[in-house]
Amino acid sequence: MKEKQPAVLRECGNFQELIREAREEERTITGYRFFRIIGDPQDVNTMPDFPPEFQNCVFENCRLSGYGFHGAYFADVLFRECDLSNADFSGSLFRRVRFESCKAVGADFTESVWEHTTVLDCSCSMANLAGAKLKHTTLEQSDFSGGGFRQCVFQSVSFQHCRLTRAELFQTPLKGINFTTCDIGGIVLSGEELRGAIVTPEQACDLSHFLGLIIR
Repeated sequence: MKEKQPAVLRECGNFQELIREAREEERTITGYRFFRIIGDPQDVNTMPDFPPEFQNCVFENCRLSGYGFHGAYFADVLFRECDLSNADFSGSLFRRVRFESCKAVGADFTESVWEHTTVLDCSCSMANLAGAKLKHTTLEQSDFSGGGFRQCVFQSVSFQHCRLTRAELFQTPLKGINFTTCDIGGIVLSGEELRGAIVTPEQACDLSHFLGLIIR
């Protein structure tokens, strides 16, 4: 399912003020293009508690590292070449969202929900997705090394050419997940999660110790 954006997007003059007004009025921010926006994490603490909602928006070349989007709602939104490192997206909902060539090192996606979402060519090392629910989601050509996928729920999730070295997948069922194009060296799990996962013969040898196998 493709993300939908209107043909004409309004340019945002003052990002912080737009967020503040939308929260105070409890309304959705719709049809904006945010270009080279620099979000100040300190401003979030002074705003009302109503989580921001974005629909049919584009974030391009924005620097939102450390910014707080806890509980936010994103529908038909594109993030392109943005710095989202250490941003707080915990408890957020992503519906038909696309992350393209973004940096999200250490970003917090705990307890978030992803539906029909794509992550392409992104650096997401050390990102935390513990407790997240991913449905009809594609993670492609992206780095999730050292990432946290503890107690996630995957439904129709595709990993393509991703780096998952040292990623933590405790208590995340991996039945039907195809890792054959991915680097999964050093992943952290108990072993039970692997039941039904799809791997190459070489990967199976590397994972054999989780199953108590001795290969001679």
